[in-house]
Amino acid sequence: MLCGTAQAHHSYGPYQIGTEIQFEGEVTRVGLANPHSWIYVDAENENGELVSWALEGAGIGRFRESGWDGVAIGDSVGISCVPLRSGDPGCYIRDIEIIASSRAVGEPAPEIAEDSSWTRFEYKDQNFRANLPHEPTITTESYLSEYGGVFPSTIYEAYDGDSYYSVTVVNFANAKQVYEDMSEQVNVPGPHNFWLYMQLGAIDYTARQFRLRGGEVIYDAWHAIDFIEGHKLSIINPDNSRTYAGIYRHADRLFVLEATVPEGEPSQAGFLESLHILDDEGERVRYLLQPDHSRQRLDIEAENRAREQNNGDETASDRNDFVL
Repeated sequence: MLCGTAQAHHSYGPYQIGTEIQFEGEVTRVGLANPHSWIYVDAENENGELVSWALEGAGIGRFRESGWDGVAIGDSVGISCVPLRSGDPGCYIRDIEIIASSRAVGEPAPEIAEDSSWTRFEYKDQNFRANLPHEPTITTESYLSEYGGVFPSTIYEAYDGDSYYSVTVVNFANAKQVYEDMSEQVNVPGPHNFWLYMQLGAIDYTARQFRLRGGEVIYDAWHAIDFIEGHKLSIINPDNSRTYAGIYRHADRLFVLEATVPEGEPSQAGFLESLHILDDEGERVRYLLQPDHSRQRLDIEAENRAREQNNGDETASDRNDFVL
């Protein structure tokens, strides 16, 4: 049996903390990535129907240290994992047992590289990088905010068969000027603060736009990437497809990630959680966050080195030691 340790790239609220399930299935895809690796397994449900599961594990170093690099496509495995609260076929790996290997006796395990079916794209001008199935189509569009201001947005879209993926970045850099120009049109008090209200409420407002599309919302809660606060939703659409959305705001940018996939596809958490938000120098941003929403930026490289020295155990170090 092989065990892994969670890392702190994102919040774990979507999982049923304290609950574990077990099942057996066949590995269909293995991908190492940082900060998290993913294993995809096809397993029969209680009705004998084949279900595709997306199983999240630790990053590349911890994945190998745990011995998970012995898992290969075609292996029959037993899984113990923490399921998603939404009921979608997704889990956080606790244990993996190889029941039957797809390799011949004595054949070494293949060298597992980062998942080649997806590529990490970086756009420093828009302060992010994320994984997509291929180079996206890039378009620009006007974004109508809650308080009537119009802002530029850039949309990065990619299809993988019938599955749709997008990252939308809204630029609020000129928010004050936009609302100053609108001041004569505003017939309610307080327009001088609209630039502030609009940005502080942008995550909630965008989440509501997803809910208004219709369908059954099965997950709807606060989330964070690198302790940058946001919101996460999972929705069963009227045609039984699934939409997964992650919404985050940092500095003067709003980041909206969406995956809409056919019924039967595994959870798309791997796409949503591939987001890295960058500063203006192109460096990844991570914070030490407090309950009052105050935050201090962390030295990510120093934190990662400490984690490696502690065999992936993030609790072995005091994160205050990495504050810049």
